[in-house]
Amino acid sequence: MTATPTTCEYETRHGTCRDCGAEFSYDVRKPADRVQELIARVAHNNRCEPCRTAHAARQEAERIAERDRDRRNKFILESGCPAEFLSYDRAKLPDVGFFDRVMQWRYQPRGLLLAGKTGCGKTRAAWALARRVFCVDYFENPPNDRYRGCHSVAAVDALTLAKYPLWLTSDSERAGELAYALESRGLVILDDVFKSRLSPSVEELIFAIVDSRTANRLPTLITLNGNAQQIRDRFSPDRAEPFLRRLRDYFDNVTPSTR
Repeated sequence: MTATPTTCEYETRHGTCRDCGAEFSYDVRKPADRVQELIARVAHNNRCEPCRTAHAARQEAERIAERDRDRRNKFILESGCPAEFLSYDRAKLPDVGFFDRVMQWRYQPRGLLLAGKTGCGKTRAAWALARRVFCVDYFENPPNDRYRGCHSVAAVDALTLAKYPLWLTSDSERAGELAYALESRGLVILDDVFKSRLSPSVEELIFAIVDSRTANRLPTLITLNGNAQQIRDRFSPDRAEPFLRRLRDYFDNVTPSTR
């Protein structure tokens, strides 16, 4: 037995827009009792069609702004980005061409090696890139893309690494947390960590981090004042060439216009 489809009848009502004051019409399902009237008015949000569209656009803009604020705050908290690198004035960049070449990178397994003299903007470019990948690319790229953007960022500089040998003996939990973050985060910045000769434990840590991340297709941003010879000088002979080989195989090199 086939059920006879039922048809709904509606009647037109009129209301006054809460935003612009214009009169608008809406349909109410019969029988048009007070409940049906309320349902229809709530569905229209007591607004005419243009104002409803504008209101929905404002709500969406507010949602995106709140989402972006939350993402930015998470980036600051998780990565420890210094306040001076949270924004930049393009007019004051020391090498705009270099900065733009760095910013062309998209999240992918291959990392970036930023090599150049002090003051050319390597660190600022690295942080600007990390912030964009974490805060912007993640939402703009397709959700099913594994490399749409990164979920997490970690960074370390020479000053922090200098404390690592002491943490190994006095605060092993902190040392372990640092090593785990640098190995597992979606994007890692190694900022000018080759300033001076590496202690055995720091050398072992850096080599293990880069080795693990390249094997697991996780990108790293490395800033460097010198060149390959500087790395050879900082590493022990048995690790220098294997480390340089990983840089050649898994990193793209970006240098300033004038080094």
